[in-house]
Amino acid sequence: MEYTSPIQRLVLLFLVSFPLLSDVSSVYAEGKVGIGLGLDISTGEYGGEGKTDMTFVPLNLKYQNDDFALKLTVPYVRIYSEDKNVVGGGSNAVVLNSNNTTTSESKTESGVGDIVFKATYYLYEGDENNALIPEVDLTGKVKFPTADEDKGLGTGEADYAMEGDLTWYTDDYAIFSTLGYKILGSPEDYDLNNVAYGSVGFAYQIKDGFSTGLMYDIKQASTDSGTGMSEATAYVSYKITDNYKFLFYGVKGFSDGSADYGFGLTLTYAMDAGKIAWLAPIKHLSD
Repeated sequence: MEYTSPIQRLVLLFLVSFPLLSDVSSVYAEGKVGIGLGLDISTGEYGGEGKTDMTFVPLNLKYQNDDFALKLTVPYVRIYSEDKNVVGGGSNAVVLNSNNTTTSESKTESGVGDIVFKATYYLYEGDENNALIPEVDLTGKVKFPTADEDKGLGTGEADYAMEGDLTWYTDDYAIFSTLGYKILGSPEDYDLNNVAYGSVGFAYQIKDGFSTGLMYDIKQASTDSGTGMSEATAYVSYKITDNYKFLFYGVKGFSDGSADYGFGLTLTYAMDAGKIAWLAPIKHLSD
């Protein structure tokens, strides 16, 4: 039997799911469903003595209507590290420090990452005639510890987060912000602190189906001696057809708690819901 890698299996699942989406959406007559596959590659020292290269491949499944949205992320993670100063991948990555580093040997580990479930409730839809009145969303997240703890692909503990979002928008411009708090599980091997995080961003729809933007993210350090995250992301999003969207982004880190550089892309099949669907690809990019 020919061997297929985890990434190949995720891509295959993504492709064969397309024909099923129309049938699934008919079950949810008042909502929309979607599926997306991403690729995120980053590199940095994260305050350690050696570099860490990370590949994060999320498969996203989403249901959305006018009142709420549900999203499930199943990722594949590959981490090459010279000092194991990072545990986990994507937005669930935990940056350690020299006292908590698990090993000093260079190693490459890969496998299924931590599965994340997110539920967003649209508290207020905003006012398209008054850009000073924002859209207000409230989101809860649960990270299930499905990643292999022994390989350093996860902490082996569940995490919980709550965040609020404000979005001010017109037909072509948007300013958005997020403020959240994450409760981290308590692994036996190292002590982790709960963290507050936030982001601000600006987006512009150049023309129908084509938009660009910039956002800045910060997050507190997960350990007492660590450094918090500070990074900027620039992106372009293109609607290939009414249902297919392509997103490309680049990331620059400004602290030891962030990657030095990174880039990523996402291909999404979705039936849009909401008044600012063109902004949706960049909001919560790291989910």
